[in-house]
Amino acid sequence: MIRSGTNDSAYALGSEADGRGTRRSAIQGRVGAAGKVREIFVFPRVIEEVAMATPGVAAAQAVVMRENNCDMLRLPISWKTAATKTLARTR
Repeated sequence: MIRSGTNDSAYALGSEADGRGTRRSAIQGRVGAAGKVREIFVFPRVIEEVAMATPGVAAAQAVVMRENNCDMLRLPISWKTAATKTLARTR
């Protein structure tokens, strides 16, 4: 298994006698729960703490994507009531 600095993991498909990898598989997934956004690791616990500290939030989910060659983090939020949702948009 190969693990890169971004916490992505892959398998070595070929190697030299000294152990250096010559070929690797496609990215298999991430090691750990954190996502990397603009060179910063975002941990699920941080998103959870923000959701718990914000009044009226029922649930939140971090979505990491790439738009226009730039990392983006969106935070869709589920509100407990419609009144809370309206209040949050006016802030």
